[in-house]
Amino acid sequence: MNTPSPSGIAALLRQPFAVFRALCALASLLASPAAKRRFPFAVRAGLCCGIPVMIGWFAGDIQAGLLATIGSFTALYGSDRPYRNRALHLAVIAVALAAVVSLGICVAPHKALAVFVVALIAALATFVCNSLRIGPPGAYMFALACASGTGMAASGADPVRSGLYVLCGGIVSWLAHMAGALIDRRGPERAATATAADAVAAFAEASGAPQRIAARHRAARALDDAWTTLATWQSPHSTQAGRDPVLDALRRQARRLHTIFSQLLTDSAVHDQQQTHRDEFARLASEAHYLGGEARHAAQPFAPADALSDPRHHRSAWAELKDHIVPWSNPLLLAARVGVATLIAGGIGVALGLDRAYWGMAAVVVVLNQAYGWPGTFRRACYRVLGTLAGLGLAWAVLALHPQGLWIAAAVGLLQFAIEIWVVLQYAIAAIFITSNALTIAAGGHGFPAITHLFSARALDTAIGCAVALAVFLFTVRRSAHHQLRSEMARTLAAAQRVLRCLSHGDATTPDAIEARRDLQHQTITLQQVFEADGPALQRQPQLARTLGRTAAATQRLVYRLMNACWELEAAREHDGVALRPATAATGFADCVLVQEWLEVVKINVSGHAAQPWPDRYPVFLNEEIVELSSAARETT
Repeated sequence: MNTPSPSGIAALLRQPFAVFRALCALASLLASPAAKRRFPFAVRAGLCCGIPVMIGWFAGDIQAGLLATIGSFTALYGSDRPYRNRALHLAVIAVALAAVVSLGICVAPHKALAVFVVALIAALATFVCNSLRIGPPGAYMFALACASGTGMAASGADPVRSGLYVLCGGIVSWLAHMAGALIDRRGPERAATATAADAVAAFAEASGAPQRIAARHRAARALDDAWTTLATWQSPHSTQAGRDPVLDALRRQARRLHTIFSQLLTDSAVHDQQQTHRDEFARLASEAHYLGGEARHAAQPFAPADALSDPRHHRSAWAELKDHIVPWSNPLLLAARVGVATLIAGGIGVALGLDRAYWGMAAVVVVLNQAYGWPGTFRRACYRVLGTLAGLGLAWAVLALHPQGLWIAAAVGLLQFAIEIWVVLQYAIAAIFITSNALTIAAGGHGFPAITHLFSARALDTAIGCAVALAVFLFTVRRSAHHQLRSEMARTLAAAQRVLRCLSHGDATTPDAIEARRDLQHQTITLQQVFEADGPALQRQPQLARTLGRTAAATQRLVYRLMNACWELEAAREHDGVALRPATAATGFADCVLVQEWLEVVKINVSGHAAQPWPDRYPVFLNEEIVELSSAARETT
């Protein structure tokens, strides 16, 4: 008999403590800043799911209350939107959830048609949510609602009455979401500005190239989100300065944060070499922190006097959707993946005769409805399966108690609260509570014995859905990754050309220029997201991966330099009261036109089309960036 070595025995003894330490680490997450920020949202979501069940119990129809919880998922959307915009946003979501549930019930008798309709709803919801920047859970709840409707027909559910019950749940969530306006009607705007200030400060404080690049992207995204909240999502009359002192002050703060970000971009190349620049960055970080504190706590936030508050132009939802109906756009590709994978998963469920095949279709949407890339997609699928298996144990514990009446409402509310806390901390843990909540609602007060068969169905459906999602993703990403990355780079360069056309006339603050700058900033963020998501898929083609990666990085550097020039021009104009060209006369009309010519040829090369003649001279404006970008682009054809 072999005796374990001392080191082996020590390893065995340490294993229980390793598990204990892991559990302690998970528990410590509940005290993290992310959990504290999420707590009010989680409480509201839990109440919104529990209240309809309680009302149903008091009315003598707890089944109707459980059905209304589908509408209660309206509470998961729109928490970052201004209240006036949020009111319409949530109303549309509540009506849409009610409509897709009714649609699911109507098509349920025809299984093939039901699978097709659920797949279509999932694809459309994915496209709309990603195009209009509707955050998590995104398309998942719409797909789940429609798929759930297809499972209700067997119990004789009436589509109109069921839709009304769901709508009632949505009304409860609408009221809960809007109650915050009574306390601080500019709360979302304050939060967005403070978040942007923290991100800009973190960029100023970051050291080391990789950390600074990551912090730069986070700051750019936070500034874009802040300006979307402060201007794009505002009602038209509130875009006029002076109508609301708090809103006007927050806009001025956001403009100052953009100026700080621009200055950080200008000096970042020498940040680590010169003590004077390190001191300046520390000063800018301190100012950003101060602005964030003012935005959060001051009744009347401090508004820098050197910044005006011209808002961005409003764009209709249709215009945003139309912009993304182009080949290889990120929302369109995500929608295609979700639609195909949902159709396959639903077809497998029908072929196998699964009772709750819609759980498999919902699992597909969870895994594929946002751009996670292969590592993120694989991790999310594994978390979903493992969380589901563990969640069956929790569901057994809950249903073994045979909760009735108000106890069901309390169980549903507490489980939803736990979901919303853990979904931002560790999705695998959240999936445990998601499974338990789904089975508690499905039990409908009948307890554990009545739904024993659903335990195995939940595990099987989820495993099938996640497997199909991974297979579809793996099959498509290898063929689409480089096309999508090329497309996003070309769109980014086209947006840069539009800004240059405005900049060539020496003014970056006209309505067209402001809209062009905003579109360029958002397109740059999209390019970064696509690069992070699809970059790993190119590793099997190392040469292509290197050239496209180098070109994408050069494109981003050019864009940030161009945006910086716009801010310099805007600052000069506000300081002197006249329109000036950025920096020197070298960035005049002819030079901006020359840059556009270079970008046009680069765009053609990046798109993979036949090479075009390059201009015979380099511009002075953006010279280094054009040299680097054109060198990288020559290798992509």
